[in-house]
Amino acid sequence: MMARALDLARRPVEPPYPNPRVGAVIARDGEVLSEGWHAAYDAPHAEYMALEKLGFRAPGATIYVTLEPCCPFPGKRNPACSELIVAAGIARAVIALPHPFDGENRGRAIMEEGGVKVETGLLAEEAEWLVAGLFHYRRTGRPMVAAKWAMTADGLIAPPDRKRGKISSSEGFRFAHLMRHRADAVLVGVGTVLADDPMLDCREAGFSHPVRVVADPRLETPPGSKVAATARERRTVVLCAEDAPQERERALEKLGVEVARLRARGGELAPSDMLAALAERNCLLVLVEGGASVHGRFFDAGLVDEYMIVVAPKLLGGRDSLHPIGGKGRGDLAQCVPLADFRVERLGEDLLLRGRPVFDGRRATRRP
Repeated sequence: MMARALDLARRPVEPPYPNPRVGAVIARDGEVLSEGWHAAYDAPHAEYMALEKLGFRAPGATIYVTLEPCCPFPGKRNPACSELIVAAGIARAVIALPHPFDGENRGRAIMEEGGVKVETGLLAEEAEWLVAGLFHYRRTGRPMVAAKWAMTADGLIAPPDRKRGKISSSEGFRFAHLMRHRADAVLVGVGTVLADDPMLDCREAGFSHPVRVVADPRLETPPGSKVAATARERRTVVLCAEDAPQERERALEKLGVEVARLRARGGELAPSDMLAALAERNCLLVLVEGGASVHGRFFDAGLVDEYMIVVAPKLLGGRDSLHPIGGKGRGDLAQCVPLADFRVERLGEDLLLRGRPVFDGRRATRRP
């Protein structure tokens, strides 16, 4: 039931920002009675939609909801879902994720005071990803950034000739697409587009597609590339410099590509400016997939909140092979960036390394 609620929350192609994605399922004795999701900012909340289909009466039923239902507050535009749940006679509420801001929402308390049995924590991690970008943005004023790559056990992502190939196992590949499913946007540099011609969508059944973003200062993205040629089917944004050739912009826009011009610094786009442009487009959880140059710029800027590194049990070698993070780097082992909350997971034959970077003593904001 909760997995279904999570799927419903992802149903809107455009997220309902500044509100969070939420899904709800009402069931009794294992049978689904009604479903709802928050379709848009001005639309009813997920719980309201599900209850409305039942005439706001569901005595003895259980509601499964991905985020703690809202409470009343001055100026609120929609009815408080926690009060609607109590009035409907709901007996039990299963909540994946409590509201991340302490003291901001009394939804659970209102339901418990009204006699509803409340349980929390079911599929909480998946529910966190639904709202991670929004609540991170509220805390910091910028989108949340997750950086991901796959590499060999000797820390390399491509041979000297830069020809890419499969590195991770099928489980590692599926994880990559799971992260795209969770993200609002996936960002790569134009070098990755030129070298690999990626589609940058999700190839797992039932997964949603992120906005595809290319950092391309000189608008070198070929009109025949997969991301450009399919822009009317999958939303694609190209970030370029203010002085990029206008004829290239027109060629891409004819295909449905959104082109955003940003101030360039030394011929490169600043990560902070890229994130600001994406925030304007409601992309608040950004998955940075590379290549090495883009990873290096975000690393040097200290604008990564979580690293997810898939390590395959194979060796590549080669003095001129490519490692995952370019840029200036730290220049000194004493200045290495530690990873907090570090953990290791198995993905079939691969290992997944996850951690939150601590840049110059400044720990990344926790999710969410």
